[in-house]
Amino acid sequence: MNIFYILIFLILASSIFIFAKKKKSKFPTIPFSEISFTSIDEKTNLQLKNLTNKVVLIVNTASKCGFTGQYRKLQKLWQQYKDKGLVVIGLPTGDFFNQEYKDNSKIQEFCQRNYGVDFFISKKITSKGKNRDAFFSLITKTLGKRYLPKWNFNKYLLNAEKQIVAYYGSRVSPTDKKITEKIDSLLKKK
Repeated sequence: MNIFYILIFLILASSIFIFAKKKKSKFPTIPFSEISFTSIDEKTNLQLKNLTNKVVLIVNTASKCGFTGQYRKLQKLWQQYKDKGLVVIGLPTGDFFNQEYKDNSKIQEFCQRNYGVDFFISKKITSKGKNRDAFFSLITKTLGKRYLPKWNFNKYLLNAEKQIVAYYGSRVSPTDKKITEKIDSLLKKK
């Protein structure tokens, strides 16, 4: 009888140990470090592999969207964390009802005049279709279309090794506690 209880105890104890193990990331290791973006003025090329020990937040943006006010919060996040190791990258797209200017200089002027944006903004790209940007092509190839933007202002958080560790939809504010706590924890690890 005692052996029976000992076996039950061992089975329960091992089950608890198995379920208590650290949760594995839902994102596979993907070589995002090879991705680069051309600045909105087309004068510089930002390569993710050159952002040593930096945590990166990449956001698909648009100037004429209901979520455009998130530029203000992205700028606030950038100001708060840039000296600690966060890089914010805006990727303007007109993929959803053409809610972005066609001209890069108009996009840049809009961002600076209305929101004081001084974080990196790329030239206008596309996140959909066969001509999508390399970043979104790699997401499609490795994570599937499920992680492509469904609208403007989707957020991809990359750790210092340039691996996606979190994805947030349009409705999640850049300054939401979910994002800032994750950024804090990643910056402590770098």
